Amino acid sequence: MVKSVAPLRIGLAGGGSDISPFCDIYGGAVVNVTINLYAHCKIWCTKDEIIFKSLDQNEESHHSMDTKIQSTGKLKLHKGVYNHIIRNYNENNPMSIGVETLSEAPIGSGIGSSSTLVVAMIKAYDELLGLELKPHEIASMAYKIERVELALLGGRQDQYSAVFGGFNFMEFKGNDSKITGIDVPDSMREQILASMFLYYTGKSRESSLIIDDQIRNSSQDAGDCIRGMHGMKKCACSMLEALKKNDFNGFIDSLVKGWEYKKMTSKHITNLEIEKLIKYIMDNGGLAVKISGAGGGGFLTVICKPQIKQQLMMELDSYGGKSFMPGFEYQGVKSWKTGVSQCV
Repeated sequence: MVKSVAPLRIGLAGGGSDISPFCDIYGGAVVNVTINLYAHCKIWCTKDEIIFKSLDQNEESHHSMDTKIQSTGKLKLHKGVYNHIIRNYNENNPMSIGVETLSEAPIGSGIGSSSTLVVAMIKAYDELLGLELKPHEIASMAYKIERVELALLGGRQDQYSAVFGGFNFMEFKGNDSKITGIDVPDSMREQILASMFLYYTGKSRESSLIIDDQIRNSSQDAGDCIRGMHGMKKCACSMLEALKKNDFNGFIDSLVKGWEYKKMTSKHITNLEIEKLIKYIMDNGGLAVKISGAGGGGFLTVICKPQIKQQLMMELDSYGGKSFMPGFEYQGVKSWKTGVSQCV
């Protein structure tokens, strides 16, 4: 048996500028940080069958060894990763294995759960087969499986954040990626944690609707969308400097401006319910609020005055969502063996 775990992430600035065709033409820039919520994967030997399980989605599928598995329907990510691995690393020979996953955040929550799950699965296969894949290879493979082979819409940051972990400044241009770890002073990290919490709105969102709108707008050179994307890139650069220089006010300013720029890229980013929540937060001690991920629902990242954080969390929970106080995770995806594998 092998196991793996990969951290989920919060997008702090620039998220959306990593989506094609904008980042192919102009280049994208993103700042994010991984948190102590995770995607887990376990692979074990079976007897002449292939099993896929998702504990959080309560789904399971069984396949015979002589059946070609189609990467469609339920557990599409599990099937897509399996097919990619046997096609490229196991000479098209089926493997008699079970693959079980668990995500600690709902799919569609906006903190990279789908991509992180793919990274966790790839790392487990890497451990199982002794592939010794390098970090950039894992992230690039995860992107290819999701965005190319499964044709799932999205950006580039999630796969890389799950692989590298910690605070990162990410630059993307076409197929090129540059990941730079950010050395954030301890006092800055502590101040952010003291002021920050996540609020899950209770509603996942269909990110593909928003991303498709952003792709169409940027492809057609729609003025507001392009200006918003460039503005988000600028905020990622200013966020980088604020984090390095222990500038908490600059950090807040980048979050606030980044959210305004993000709303320019698609009419589906926000709605009346979200705006009502944000107004309530800002009227009651909030310093900055943004949606993590594509938008439309999922998690809100909230920065507020530390002395009112607990009270504000309790009040927001009465709206029907759920508040979390995450910690930062500084290690990326990892895997380990729990026994001797003879199933491949």
